[in-house]
Amino acid sequence: MKTPFRLNFSEIRMTDVPLVGGKNASLGELFAALGPQGVGVLDGFALTTDAYWHLLEQQNLRGELETLFNNFDAEDLQELASRGHAARTKILQTPFPEDVRRAILDGYRGLVARLGKEPELAVRSSASAEDLPEASFAGAAETFLNVRGEDALLRAVTAGDDYQIAFTAPPELNGPFTRIGRVEAGEGVNLIVDGHVVGISLTGYQHF
Repeated sequence: MKTPFRLNFSEIRMTDVPLVGGKNASLGELFAALGPQGVGVLDGFALTTDAYWHLLEQQNLRGELETLFNNFDAEDLQELASRGHAARTKILQTPFPEDVRRAILDGYRGLVARLGKEPELAVRSSASAEDLPEASFAGAAETFLNVRGEDALLRAVTAGDDYQIAFTAPPELNGPFTRIGRVEAGEGVNLIVDGHVVGISLTGYQHF
């Protein structure tokens, strides 16, 4: 079932970057372009930036974060790191809204149904803007691998929450990202394939 908070890769295209972030949009485009040709593309789903904003609406979280990053010197790296830590703590202490939690679990159960088995997953960030003229934090957020089962998936999405992406060093060294709304965060949940197979594929691609 399609929801405002989750899209399957089969529903995503490159035009959806503002909604699901760059990584997820690319995976969706690959899924649509190569899947019908018989090329195996990792299945999965994305949590949207709508889910990110919905989280920020809980318990006045957005207001607290805006207050935290107002009226301070963003060039003071020690102060910036301290405020970044405080922001991450606030996010981790805010429970996911029940409708977002349901969207995650529905997406996982749909994936299990399509595969016919319980898969091992990767949970990774996919921000709407990771490379900008004045700052970049592409690849800086945590990725969780070999995630299996509903409880582990929820922990990976929440306890290690990639929605902290704009407040995690080294991103917090990039002052522009301390403005709420400068970066919107999505998350990708996708299958894991054997690393030996991936290595062969990427090595071969470099010779084209």
